[in-house]
Amino acid sequence: MKSYRFWQACSAIVLAFMILVGVFLGLGGTQEVFPFYSWFLFARVPGPMIRYELLLLSLGPGAELPAPLALEEATIGQVPRPHSVAAAQLVQRLGSACSRNDRAEVARVRRILELSYLPAGSRYALVRFRVDPLEQWLTGKHEPAELVGTFTYGSD
Repeated sequence: MKSYRFWQACSAIVLAFMILVGVFLGLGGTQEVFPFYSWFLFARVPGPMIRYELLLLSLGPGAELPAPLALEEATIGQVPRPHSVAAAQLVQRLGSACSRNDRAEVARVRRILELSYLPAGSRYALVRFRVDPLEQWLTGKHEPAELVGTFTYGSD
C-alpha cells in the first residue's frame, strides 16, 4: 500500500509540473515543446492573410484547358506531383516575389516551379486573394481573386 501511495504522489507531482510548464510556455509565446503542451489548442485565430494560387490555362502547346485549373486540383496525369507541399510553397514565394517586383527572384522561382512541377509549354496564371478565416467561417464570404500575372513555361 505504501508503494501505491508513493507512485500516486509521484504521478500527481509530474502531472502538476507538466501543466505548469505548459501554461508558462503558452504565456511565453512558445506553442509546444515536447512533452509539454501549452494547453491552448486553437486559441489563436489566424488573421487576414494574402495567399497565391497557380491556375493552369494550358498543359502545353495546343492543349488549352476548358476552364482554369488550380495546380493542387490537377491530377498526376496532367502535372507531375500536383499535391506537393514544396510546389505550394513555391507558388507562395512566386507570388511574394511578384508583389515585390523582384525580377531575379521571380525568374529563379519560376524556373524551379516549371522544371519540377509543370508540363513543358504550359501556360499558367498566378492569382492573389485575401483570406480571412474568421470572416469566411462566420459569413461564408471571401474576396474575389486578383490576377497577378500570366506566364508561359520557359519564357521570360
